[in-house]
Amino acid sequence: ERGRLEDAIELCRKALAIDGENSPAIHESLADALQFAGRFEEAISHYRETLRSVPNRAETQHKWGLALDRLGRHQFAVDHYQLALLLDPSLADAHYDLGNALLKLTRHEEAATNYQRATQLKPDFADAHINRGIALYNLGRVDEAFACGKEAARLAPAHANVRFNLAMMYLDSGQAGAAVEHFEQALKHKPDYTQAREGLQAARAMMRADSERGED
Repeated sequence: ERGRLEDAIELCRKALAIDGENSPAIHESLADALQFAGRFEEAISHYRETLRSVPNRAETQHKWGLALDRLGRHQFAVDHYQLALLLDPSLADAHYDLGNALLKLTRHEEAATNYQRATQLKPDFADAHINRGIALYNLGRVDEAFACGKEAARLAPAHANVRFNLAMMYLDSGQAGAAVEHFEQALKHKPDYTQAREGLQAARAMMRADSERGED
């Protein structure tokens, strides 16, 4: 995989050398390959070159935001996601990624709003449903949060991260039995999921403690 990425990067660089520096499609292809390779600063420089020629390209603004997010520059990422959505409000993935950046900035209300927009545009978007649930849970809107989490699990029953995040909400709310069920499902579909295994141990310990209190 790494070798193929490096080959793609080299091919794009050769194409730029042949066709000149004014080819937005080649700049964007190179930026995409660099982003996949984890070379985010270099990717950003080529997204910037793409936008010099096609400034109204929403997808490029979105991908620039992703690179910034991966560098931990979440507020700058927010700016680019918002620019992308000004250009094309129908980009469900951009709403989702904007929600993720806002969640990292603890702007939970705005995050929940963008996750909701993502699910309105793409109703089967399980990741957006569960992340909206997380944002709502952090806002204290617990019933709505669990409704989102359950919908995500219904849409993607084999999605380990969905199961894990729903389990964490159950664990935090003291519902150990439900937490155990979803941690077990997460591990069924991703056996090496260390955080889910640790969560399962915590949920089982909570169940034992609850049982012992009941006996007293």
